[in-house]
Amino acid sequence: MEKIVLYGNGAFTKDLLQYNTQYALYDIVAIIDDSGDKNTNSGLAILTFDEFRSSYNELGCPKVLVTIGYSRCNSIREKVYNKVKDAGFLFANFISPRCVCWSDLSECTNLIILDNVYIGPDCKLGNGVVIYPGTALAHDNIVGDFAFLSVSVVVGGNASIKKNSFIGLGVVIKSSITVEEYNVVASGANV
Repeated sequence: MEKIVLYGNGAFTKDLLQYNTQYALYDIVAIIDDSGDKNTNSGLAILTFDEFRSSYNELGCPKVLVTIGYSRCNSIREKVYNKVKDAGFLFANFISPRCVCWSDLSECTNLIILDNVYIGPDCKLGNGVVIYPGTALAHDNIVGDFAFLSVSVVVGGNASIKKNSFIGLGVVIKSSITVEEYNVVASGANV
């Protein structure tokens, strides 16, 4: 089983730990948290990024999955991703086995796609994208780097969601619409 570390120690990280317990996709060997908070209920070691770098080989050369949520229009997740990338580490993707995907995601890094997500034909996802349960991308959609799609979002064909956007609960985005960069679309909106 492939070894990974989770970079983040908030509620989103705890959710991913539960998903991984359910599906056993990875051997999670540690959590990275630069805040200095060493508290966790997971039983995993909590390391700073510098501690991770110095113990990388001892941990089994794991990939990194940045599990930081949507704060500040996903810019914190993007900043941490770039720090990890610039240091030369590889990224893992967390794609639920209960996701239906008709698109090639092999070039994407640090994807987090949870249960009951449908990704139709010819969709393109950027790096660091998070898609919560029950979301559907129809076809030919583009979702930019570090976008976050919340629970039960529906996106019509040929629509684009540009980088660092947050799409709230139950949003419907009609076909051929573009949501520009750093936008927040409130829960229940029709776009």
